[in-house]
Amino acid sequence: MHSNLINKIFTIWLLSIVSAFSYAAGFVATVDNKTISFGQSLTVQLRLEDAKALESIDISPFARDFMIYNQQQFSSYRNVNGTVKAESGWNVTLMPKKEGEFLIPAISIETDQGRFSTQEIKIKVQHPKAGDQNANDGIGISLVSIVSKNKAYVNEPIIYTLKIISYKPIANIVLDDIKSADAIIEKIGEPKQSNQTLGGVNAHVIEIRYAVTAIRPGKVTISPAIMHGELQVLASQPRRPQRFGIFNDMFMDNMVELKPFSLQSDTITIEAQPAVIKINNWLPLQNLTLTEKFDGIQNAKVGETITRKIKIVAKGAFAKQLPSVKDFIDHDQIKTYANKPSFSDTFSDNSGTVIGIREEEYSLVPQQAGTITLPAVKITWYNLQTKKSETSILPEKTITVAPGIASTTPNVTIDYSNEAKPQEVATADIPAPAKPTVLYVLLGAIGGILLTGLLVILFLLGRKLMRQRTKKIRVKPKQQKAQQIEITNALTLRNYILQYAIKHWHAPKDIALNRLGDNLTNHNYIYDLPLYSELCENINAALYSSVIIELEFLIGTWDEFKATVVKNKKANSATLVNEDYTSLNPT
Repeated sequence: MHSNLINKIFTIWLLSIVSAFSYAAGFVATVDNKTISFGQSLTVQLRLEDAKALESIDISPFARDFMIYNQQQFSSYRNVNGTVKAESGWNVTLMPKKEGEFLIPAISIETDQGRFSTQEIKIKVQHPKAGDQNANDGIGISLVSIVSKNKAYVNEPIIYTLKIISYKPIANIVLDDIKSADAIIEKIGEPKQSNQTLGGVNAHVIEIRYAVTAIRPGKVTISPAIMHGELQVLASQPRRPQRFGIFNDMFMDNMVELKPFSLQSDTITIEAQPAVIKINNWLPLQNLTLTEKFDGIQNAKVGETITRKIKIVAKGAFAKQLPSVKDFIDHDQIKTYANKPSFSDTFSDNSGTVIGIREEEYSLVPQQAGTITLPAVKITWYNLQTKKSETSILPEKTITVAPGIASTTPNVTIDYSNEAKPQEVATADIPAPAKPTVLYVLLGAIGGILLTGLLVILFLLGRKLMRQRTKKIRVKPKQQKAQQIEITNALTLRNYILQYAIKHWHAPKDIALNRLGDNLTNHNYIYDLPLYSELCENINAALYSSVIIELEFLIGTWDEFKATVVKNKKANSATLVNEDYTSLNPT
């Protein structure tokens, strides 16, 4: 009897301790499925028990590997043996950005019971299998990638076309651009949308074109394009009473809801062939034309400006791949001033190729009269149709320069000996100058000293400004006190950029230029994506394509891009990368 009473007291004590620990405050994360196919959504529940949140929850860490599709907050109370227990939390719907194994990161929040953090959860995203509910054919949407050719020369752009084919209404499309470590990829124009009949079924088709230009021979791998969006489906309705008869079908059966989806195109590999001939600027093209226009050549005079405009049109290359003709413009009898060149690119639907247009303008100032012959302009390129090397030529131009205005005035000495001296006529009305006094002499000396000092100061400032115009960047290595790296070409500029990124932007020591954007995103930096793409494109073109790009232009692009890099711990990297396509909405 006595022992039974002791057992009951011990049991009650033990249950009270277990109950106290069971309902202790905490923050727990759970998922509805740890293994999903790409294209399926995932729901993460963040549950806060017996604590009150003192701040808004920050779920931005999810955006590293997932798209945050939806977020809902909930709260509830329950009575356990007379004790009211509070529970609140968030249900977050995520869409994986790609296949692989990922960690659902820990989320922290400040509460009235202290700061709590959830645990990490490992997730596996596998390739969709045939028959999966979320496979491309199953949801009525396809993402197809097509290339114009599987083999191309280095520096020869091929056309990569991405087609989004939808047999059902879709909305809020977000598309990740394709990438490659061995090629320069540029989007061509804006997406084209059309309605087509495919296999007897109406479909909405969105076409997005890219130009892929290999920068070195060998195999070039193009990463898959990944698309996220929402599909309009009929909303699931609970069973309804039939007392309204036909009105049920009239008002209730047409309700729809948006369902998230993700698609991924195939990985594509092309073969980049080396240059057939060794020339300074390897240009594999379908055609190249040279035209020029002069202004002021008919009445050319010494010291007066002649404007010369040269236009290069290349079928099968971008404008920035085309070389400058400046070396053919210089002449020892003419001063030449180059204006900033203009670049423009178009796409021909008929031939399916890029057409690059480079226009250069020069101001020519003749320095002596007579006949001057301007040298011929020549650009050598490789004809992809004839498989032969060709040279486009602007022939020599002979101009006749007349003497300028200053040179036509003869050197004349005027003799006033037989004329009345004009000085004597006005002397009577002009008072005689006063003789200088000691005060005037003193003031003159002081003025001379001040003027001399001012000239010395201006001279020193001028020397300082001249020194500052030399473009040098100082880098401080570990084993040396100071070292100067002078930017003399694209290679030294690229090395400096990488050193700067390692020192200031948490980049690893083996960082490559075309991986710098991903590194900035991973460390939560905001940056200008178009400027970054332009910087990589121009430097890679200058290094690997023998394209002549002005160094000042490269440095200016780097300075502009560096100024846009800003640290933001709460930046949503997915939004930054995909902002170009957020307006795509075929419905």
